[in-house]
Amino acid sequence: MHGNIYGSLSARLSNLLLLNKLKNKKELMYFVGQNILASFLLLFFVSLVLGITSYLFIYFVFEINNYYIILISVLSSLLCAIIEMPFTIYTTLWLFKHNFDPEDIMGPYVTTLGDILSIVSLIVVMGLFL
Repeated sequence: MHGNIYGSLSARLSNLLLLNKLKNKKELMYFVGQNILASFLLLFFVSLVLGITSYLFIYFVFEINNYYIILISVLSSLLCAIIEMPFTIYTTLWLFKHNFDPEDIMGPYVTTLGDILSIVSLIVVMGLFL
């Protein structure tokens, strides 16, 4: 999930940088701010739906009523987002500044980083609740 959300964020940012659509720092900050908000909202709602789906599955299959499953899903996604979002934006801008094509590099980078951080954030958040 994180790789898809932040991969599309880096792709949008890369496209605008490569096409010279962001001419000054004000336009860049406005664009990045809008995309940060959109990414956080998308991440929150997707993790909420996945948490509710997991809760319902565990409730109906195993008859275990534990609403912490929803909270763990949302909190681990938000924790991962706080770490992964700055890395994605900074790395995309750094690659562009140093004459690399961010679209070629950011896909594998973001998905790998998202997978690793998702597991670590799930372990951290589950450790808080168990």
